[in-house]
Amino acid sequence: MAYCPECFVEYMEGKTECIDCHVALRPGPPPAPAADDSGDDVELVSIRDFVGSGAEGWPEGIDPELARAVLEKEGIPAQIAHSPGISMIGPGGATELFVRKEDAVRAAEVLKAFFDAPAEAPGGEGES
Repeated sequence: MAYCPECFVEYMEGKTECIDCHVALRPGPPPAPAADDSGDDVELVSIRDFVGSGAEGWPEGIDPELARAVLEKEGIPAQIAHSPGISMIGPGGATELFVRKEDAVRAAEVLKAFFDAPAEAPGGEGES
């Protein structure tokens, strides 16, 4: 087993580079999250299940890594959890996006605003 030191996604043996971050993988499992100095446990909640498309009122085709990056750019820590499994249509699994419970409402608003924003044409205005 190996993991990406940037996004902490785990990879099977034989992989050497993260497909998203394009950095060399490190051997072994990803490190455990750092302990919270406040003594309080952090409660994580799932704000998006990436099984199927357009589920739970989210726009179709949202990539979990992009969603995580959007949240982290806004100062909202997020984690992606992959769980292998078999769906009704064949091999698959679930991917969920987790944030701290206190960030859940804001995270949903940030992602909705980002993914619902109208797409800008390449080059902007003034190009023919």
